[in-house]
Amino acid sequence: MEDEVFELVRKWKREDECEETEEHLSGLLRENRIKLLSELMEPLIKLGKGGIRGIVGPGYARLNAQNVQRLAQAFCSTIDEDAGVVFVGYDHREHSKMFAGIICRTVLEYTRRRRKDITAELFPHTIPKHLVPFACKNSEAICKKKCVGGFMVTGSHKPRNYNGVKVYNGTGCHLRGEQEKQAWLKMKELVPTENSVFLWELRDTDILSGDSFGATLELYRKELNRIFKKMPKHKVDAVYTPHHGVCQRYVDMATDCLGLKRVTRVPSQWKEDPLFPTTIFHNIPENDLKSLADAKRTADKEKIPVVFATDPDGDLFCVAERNSEGWYTFNENEIAVIALHYLLEKKGRTKQPNMLVVPYTTSFLLGEIARVNGVVYYETELGFSEIGFGVRRQNENNMNVLLAIGGSFGFLVGNHVWEKDGIAAMCLFYILLGELSLAKKTLGEYLEEALKKYPKIKTRGFYYVGKERRDVENVITRLKEMIDKKTAFMLGEVTLRAKYTNESIIVFNGKKRKIVLRSTFLNPRIKVLVDFLDDDPMEEVIAFCEEILDVEKNKLTRKMFSI
Repeated sequence: MEDEVFELVRKWKREDECEETEEHLSGLLRENRIKLLSELMEPLIKLGKGGIRGIVGPGYARLNAQNVQRLAQAFCSTIDEDAGVVFVGYDHREHSKMFAGIICRTVLEYTRRRRKDITAELFPHTIPKHLVPFACKNSEAICKKKCVGGFMVTGSHKPRNYNGVKVYNGTGCHLRGEQEKQAWLKMKELVPTENSVFLWELRDTDILSGDSFGATLELYRKELNRIFKKMPKHKVDAVYTPHHGVCQRYVDMATDCLGLKRVTRVPSQWKEDPLFPTTIFHNIPENDLKSLADAKRTADKEKIPVVFATDPDGDLFCVAERNSEGWYTFNENEIAVIALHYLLEKKGRTKQPNMLVVPYTTSFLLGEIARVNGVVYYETELGFSEIGFGVRRQNENNMNVLLAIGGSFGFLVGNHVWEKDGIAAMCLFYILLGELSLAKKTLGEYLEEALKKYPKIKTRGFYYVGKERRDVENVITRLKEMIDKKTAFMLGEVTLRAKYTNESIIVFNGKKRKIVLRSTFLNPRIKVLVDFLDDDPMEEVIAFCEEILDVEKNKLTRKMFSI
């Protein structure tokens, strides 16, 4: 094993001649840190879900300049067009702008070598993730060129030592299918051999930003006005946090163009900061880790009852409301119910059939709301690479997609982009909040009124917390092994069918009952979302979860039960 690791390190140094890298790797070799070196060097960082993401550092298994170029060079090999534009954006993390520059220079080098007329448009400022696929989708209107691809450098909601690159095809959908497969095979071919290095030597070319940024923002504002055109706008107060991310200026832009009052900023979190100094873990789904604590303190001080939040690159959205018992953070199913119910109230029936696009892990309740209102219910695999593609395909089939849900607080309101858009989702809730304030209602009361109109399915969420993340992963692994042997489980007298995905998600489906379990990122938690009927005792559902998870043996504690 040592010889193989030493050989990988030697090959890596041929690509990466940085003195800092040389010093770091040589130090690990002197200290005989073989296990750590192996983790750095293999396997090659995986292209999946339309991009790469990982800890920033040297090595084939890490996110670095060499692997970013490897991805960009591999993607270029899949381009069939002779002319067009590639849009490149980046967030505020430490290496993001540098990685974006590498992508642009790789595209330009590809153009020079293949004698094509493909330009790289680098956005001059940090941007939310959805603006790159938005530009891809609307390139003809933005710059009168056909788009052949897009890259967004973002670490999203991952810890500060992470970064990533999302890749989009010319339509603005995530890289997927055969094109993704071809790019991944090419990435592997670009790993150096004994005698050859395959990464191009990039010219030190100045990357100039064109006029596309301003045109992209102008068109995005027009699209927001189109989406929310028929909705009354009443000015109310809400607190908003971007979690030290890039979205504050874009949220202000969105509220200004819609005639809404600017949100109240969280003093400790509204500015971009790649160190994320006030958040333990800036992930919207991990709101039990107090990621909204500063925003709630600001709201209490300003006497504002509602907090909005996006993750740092603006694709996830959540909302919390202060009621008589304190602050309540709505889970993703509850946010989806509120959003869908309001959209149906305001848009009603249209000439085009209305549609809801969801992954199969979503609450049955949304399907019932769709059925009652004559909305077409379109179910996909989990992940917005599939969901965004589904929205695009249904839009081409002349369907009016009201809402698409990505799971884990990812929402798309409308069809202006094939990606999650937390800013548009926030605008929808801000507009609803204005209406509710006139009626002297809360979001919680609106949710309860909505639920009374539909079949009596309840949705609940909670966590099981362990001591170590590894222990929790072992629980999930053993449960998968159990499912391989036994696909049916009993909840009282009800038979539930089980399946799982690569996303560490296990789904138990009954006629009106669903239990979704998922281990959370970097933390010893198993997230549970439950659908059940009014006459199902909740205690029975909890007992079932605790039995299949073997809670006592695995020393798991149930916390954060949402009501």
